[in-house]
Amino acid sequence: MRDRVTYNRAANAALGGLVVQACLVVVVGVVALYSRSAALSAAAWYLAGGLGVWAVLAVLYYQHKIELAESLEADRLTGGDPSVAELFDRHAEDLSLARRRLGFLYKWGLGGASLFTGVYLAGVGAVLLHGRYRALEIGGLGEETMASRVSATALIVVTTGAAFVSFIVARYLSGMTRVARWQLLRGGAGYLMGGFAVLLLAAGASLCLHFGQAVPMAVLGLVVPGVMVLAGLEMLVSLVLSGYRPRRVGEVVRPAFDSRVFGWLASPESIAKAVADALNYQFGVEVSRSWFYQLLNRAVVPLTVYGAVILLGLSCVVIVEPHEQAVVTRFGKVTSGQALGPGLHVKWFWPVGRARTAGVNRVHQVTIGTTHEGDGHEDEGGEALLWTGQHSHGDDYYVTAPTPLGVRGGEGGAGGAGGSGGAGGAVGSGVALVGAQVVVQYRVTDLQEYFAAADDPDALLTAMAERHVNARFVTTDIDRLLSSQRAAIGTELQGRIQNDVKADGLGIEVLFVGLVGVHPPEDGGVAAAFLAEIGALQEQQSLIEDARLVALETMASVAGSYERALAIDGAILRLEEVKGGKGDGDARGEESDEAGRAVREQAVTVERLLTESRGEAARMIFEARAGRWERVISERAKAERFEAELAAAREAPRYYRARRYLEVLASGLAGARKYVVTSDGAEPPVFRLDLKDAGSVIETIFEDGG
Repeated sequence: MRDRVTYNRAANAALGGLVVQACLVVVVGVVALYSRSAALSAAAWYLAGGLGVWAVLAVLYYQHKIELAESLEADRLTGGDPSVAELFDRHAEDLSLARRRLGFLYKWGLGGASLFTGVYLAGVGAVLLHGRYRALEIGGLGEETMASRVSATALIVVTTGAAFVSFIVARYLSGMTRVARWQLLRGGAGYLMGGFAVLLLAAGASLCLHFGQAVPMAVLGLVVPGVMVLAGLEMLVSLVLSGYRPRRVGEVVRPAFDSRVFGWLASPESIAKAVADALNYQFGVEVSRSWFYQLLNRAVVPLTVYGAVILLGLSCVVIVEPHEQAVVTRFGKVTSGQALGPGLHVKWFWPVGRARTAGVNRVHQVTIGTTHEGDGHEDEGGEALLWTGQHSHGDDYYVTAPTPLGVRGGEGGAGGAGGSGGAGGAVGSGVALVGAQVVVQYRVTDLQEYFAAADDPDALLTAMAERHVNARFVTTDIDRLLSSQRAAIGTELQGRIQNDVKADGLGIEVLFVGLVGVHPPEDGGVAAAFLAEIGALQEQQSLIEDARLVALETMASVAGSYERALAIDGAILRLEEVKGGKGDGDARGEESDEAGRAVREQAVTVERLLTESRGEAARMIFEARAGRWERVISERAKAERFEAELAAAREAPRYYRARRYLEVLASGLAGARKYVVTSDGAEPPVFRLDLKDAGSVIETIFEDGG
């Protein structure tokens, strides 16, 4: 009688689980059809897969009741007579129809239900997943196709109520599985607990939908089919492995539709038991029977509750730093008319109340374009960042306007880069690419507008800056970006971005926009070509400056100063111009005299400027004048001396000739040694030679002979 009641309760429990499962399928299915939600439709399809599990369990336990009644009837008929009992044993196969049906259910019914459920979950989940994926490719992840008349509050109530019912029933049935004969109910309870998890996620997505966030519901439309596929594959793999598992006589094998994952959800205490068994195995002693483990086992739930309460209490406290302000929201709506200042404040617990803080007295910064290596870190090596070296991350390049023909280097800038190839800004041959790091610095002026304008204000500001940078770069050639217009472009971008920020009510003030780094593409030798041309232009400029220096030195040495040299040059050019306008004097008459007078006056002006310059030209003029006067005076003195000698020769010719003769003789013999020899009646001369005398006659003879 006791066994009959046991199986009767199990059959009623399985039948109740079937009814609850069917009700959940109908409720969720109707809501899914009404709302046209892909996520709720997938949840309904998942819940429908449990109907076969509960049905086979109900039939199995009902057959247990029949088999038990059949056994009791057979015992009553024998009445303890051995001959009658022997007769029933001989024909047991013909009389025990319920027992044979029960054996058939254990052998084929459980396996068939597992196979059907696994194939159903895997197949339907794959179809739903494929259809949902195609829909997301067309519509996007954030566009959940739901009827506009659907109330998010109604969805929250329905999904939360269904989740609550499934949780209560699943926990009740999982508690029954502690009885050995009711362990098969664990498969249905686990499946129902899986439904609770799906419905709980649907309730959370509905809550997000209430606050205007449709993305979680759209994501759930992918998650539920994915869970179905995984659960179906688990059941099919467990079914295959159970065929190779050895069995003891009389052992009831755990069916494949009894998912291990869902079983843990339905009976979380099994996890604690598994942990205890693992600890006992590792330490080699019964750790689970120690007082500490028992105390921890009893206190884990209260401690968890206390921890959750403490965390919720801490979430009610908002600490605002001195440089910050905070905006508090309740269910997504701002609760106060103004931002909270520095200090300690109280709000509703999470997730009802939330606080968002931002520094209002500090300068914030966003960076667009390429990111240089070492941003935000100290440059320990002190190495220079060159265009030809890898010094940036990413390959985001901006399109620039072509360099106009005939323009080289912009306004005295980096050079035309005509030889740098297609990506390096070829002169007059198409658009160019340039890498840039643009820094936008701003300050928050209105915190409520700052958080109300966008979920991520920095991302919105970055998008604005990116748009204006692209629009500005595409109208400027690469030479000017690399050289003369970087500061001007930054100021212009600051004004444009500030106008957009003000129009969109972002609540910030743009303080500075700067092109901190502009470089040609690093790949393909483009940067090297830029550097080569820049080096050539720098060398050209250096030669020009050297030539200017030489010109300045020359002009200063000639004219005394650069300004006087320019004045003299202008006067000489004017003189050449006046000379060119002078014609034939006989043909033009008075006009020719006037032109000659102008030439003379201009020549005087040139000479005056030259003499006043105090340079090399003035020195040469003064030396020429001195030489002219010296020559004139010398020639005049020679002429007057000739006239005086001519007069003397006329007055005393013999005296003049004798004097001139003696002067010539004296000048000719001035350097020679003279000997006086007498010839009239004198003795023969005797020559005494001093060979030590360097000026002796013998030496002179030897030298002449040599």
